[in-house]
Amino acid sequence: GEGRLCLNMPETPLLSDIDPDIFAIVYRNLVENALRYGSSATSIEIELTMSGMLRVSNDGPTLPASTLARLTDRFERATVSCDGCGLGLAIVNTIVQRIDSTLVLKSPRTGCDSGFEAIVKLPVS
Repeated sequence: GEGRLCLNMPETPLLSDIDPDIFAIVYRNLVENALRYGSSATSIEIELTMSGMLRVSNDGPTLPASTLARLTDRFERATVSCDGCGLGLAIVNTIVQRIDSTLVLKSPRTGCDSGFEAIVKLPVS
C-alpha cells in the first residue's frame, strides 16, 4: 500500500506542541483507515499545511451523512465486509478532543463527487 500514498507537505518544518507519539497514532490511524476502506485503484492524498491542518483523503463510494456521523463511534465501520475492529477513527477522535482540536469527516471529498476525507487541526507554535 505504500506506493499509494501521495504526500503534500510544507517546504519548511512545521513546529507543533503535539507529542510525536500522539501525532504518529493520529497519522497512522487516518492512513490505515484510508488504505483499508478507500479504492485500491487510486492514491491516498495526505496533506499537511503550515497552519497545522492534516488532511487524509481517498476515493471510494460516497458515505451518507448518517454513516459519517457514526464513524467516530467505537466498532463502527462503513461496510461490514472489512477486517479490523473499527477503532481507528474513534481513537483519533478521542485524541483530538484531548488536544483541544477537532476531527472533521467529509464525504464526498472537497471538490469531488466521491470519496472520503478526514481533517485534523494540529496545534502549531
